[in-house]
Amino acid sequence: GLVFKNYLAKHETRQTEISAQQTSAAWETLLADSQLRLAWFAQQTTGNPNLLKAMRRGDANALLAATQQQLPEMRQYFGISHWYFIKPDQKVLLRVHEPDRRGDPIERKTLTDASTSQQPRSGLELGPLGTYTLRYVIPWHDHGQLIGYIELGMEVEWFARQIEQLTHLEILTAVHKAYTSEANFSQGKMALGLS
Repeated sequence: GLVFKNYLAKHETRQTEISAQQTSAAWETLLADSQLRLAWFAQQTTGNPNLLKAMRRGDANALLAATQQQLPEMRQYFGISHWYFIKPDQKVLLRVHEPDRRGDPIERKTLTDASTSQQPRSGLELGPLGTYTLRYVIPWHDHGQLIGYIELGMEVEWFARQIEQLTHLEILTAVHKAYTSEANFSQGKMALGLS
């Protein structure tokens, strides 16, 4: 009996190591693929002449009318949950995913780095509503003039669901409560339709 128990313990430890390796590999692959996907959508946004005209005018209503029908499909098929149009002063012109919240400054590292370098930047960041998100920010120039920034994001929860499908493991994501507040976390869950 003791030999069998030792065998089971070693087998379970090995299975846990394999599962951890699979999960880590799946995470890295999804992260790299998602950054490419976000970059592609950001380029499509900045290359759209109608969006360019609306952005130059600072017309949040025109931007919303042109994009709000696309976001549900982007979320369903590609995991994209956040879509921002940000003014050159780094204040929100439009959150397509939450159009009633606008005018506030964005102080995240990805935007700061994109602003400083005037190059696209991406990274995993915790938002003010307690949502952990892969973000991609691209400066938007028109004829050499900065007209703003596009930011797209994917919730880490989307990664967890994809990893569950690949590995057949149950994945749990968590945010330490010291990094958010109960009110912000509740508002973030509601904005993204999470339970």
